[in-house]
Amino acid sequence: MKKNTLLIILFWFLIICVFVFSQESIVLIGQDVVLQTKPIDPKDILRGDYVNLSFNISTFNHDKNPINYKKTLYVVLEPDENNIAQIKRVQYEKPKDELFIKGKYGGWSIFGNRQIKYGIESWFVKSKEAKRLERELTKGGYARVKVDKFGRAKIISISNRM
Repeated sequence: MKKNTLLIILFWFLIICVFVFSQESIVLIGQDVVLQTKPIDPKDILRGDYVNLSFNISTFNHDKNPINYKKTLYVVLEPDENNIAQIKRVQYEKPKDELFIKGKYGGWSIFGNRQIKYGIESWFVKSKEAKRLERELTKGGYARVKVDKFGRAKIISISNRM
């Protein structure tokens, strides 16, 4: 009985470690990317204050070909002259030797462009921090993001300065 209990505890401990490591590995081995961002300040009753973000790479014009709404999108990034990541192209195949971020189709923007969701659109912060960020980012800001070789992204910091 004790052996089975220990095996179950060990199993769940390993599952939790794998989940935590998969998220932290993005920070440890991911490549730095700077994105331009604009905040929206909502609240979540269960999780507290957060800043909902829209990035310069959140919308794209995809008029030429019909989009497959269920497929993963691979957004190849390229830094501009200010070192802010811009969309080079959007494709369905994982790029081989280029920096990319993985996303999903997120609908239409009010300007007629298509939206991409990357899973980093919410940045949870303490209540005082949310108010400060809202004031600082009224005209937009910058998100420092780490992107790993699989295209997974994690926000490291947000500021109104690069």
